[in-house]
Amino acid sequence: MSTKLPLLYKDPVALNSKTHLDLKLGAFKDYGFSAKTNSIQLVGIEFIEASKEYPIVFIKLANGSFVPSTLNGLKDEQNLYLNSDNEWNAQYIPSYVRRYPFIISEPLAKGEQVVFIDQGSDRVQKKLGDALFNKDGTETAILDSVKSFLLQHYAHSRLTDEFCQWLAKEDLFTEMTAKFEIEKSGETFLFNHLFIINEAKLIELPAEKVMELFNKGWLSWVYAHLISLTNFSRLVDRYSKIAQAKKEVISV
Repeated sequence: MSTKLPLLYKDPVALNSKTHLDLKLGAFKDYGFSAKTNSIQLVGIEFIEASKEYPIVFIKLANGSFVPSTLNGLKDEQNLYLNSDNEWNAQYIPSYVRRYPFIISEPLAKGEQVVFIDQGSDRVQKKLGDALFNKDGTETAILDSVKSFLLQHYAHSRLTDEFCQWLAKEDLFTEMTAKFEIEKSGETFLFNHLFIINEAKLIELPAEKVMELFNKGWLSWVYAHLISLTNFSRLVDRYSKIAQAKKEVISV
């Protein structure tokens, strides 16, 4: 694992049957661990479902690479998609969140990958939940399913990296600046340092480049992203409704 902890993770350690024989996986209804993040990384295959509920933007990392993410809040450390019981209040939950508290390493020398578990997570328990290992140390069906999901997510992450590199090479990213105002409160929110695909440049691509996008299955991802940008207004509405509900509770 990298020395820099991935988003959401507190104390990930390599999972093994000797040290973690008694570990269990708790219930999945509480998503409080994601309450203080206003963006969640996506993989391309999720764009179509995610575009129905979230704005999808691209974040530029320090190394110059781009990562697609949902936008979940208007402020730092704000996730507007959790209700008062920390249940996820949307039809689609990003796979980055669904894989928690597990994560998988990059391939090692012989190609094998190591599964990590966040032992700082409230979902990791010893009394209640689904066992990860049988008494003889073999993996349960639950853990087998988790590993399969992690490998699939990793593969989709690599393909998404390739997609973003292609977009960057074709100079299709543009930094967005948008300002939104909450009518009732007068609050304003300015979004910058976020990137979107420049549709004008997309239209100007040579036919062979468009066919490359199509043949790789990426053209639908591009338009799902562009369509998702209409969700900025829905995000503002969500913020406004939640803020109003809190005021009504306080006044009572």
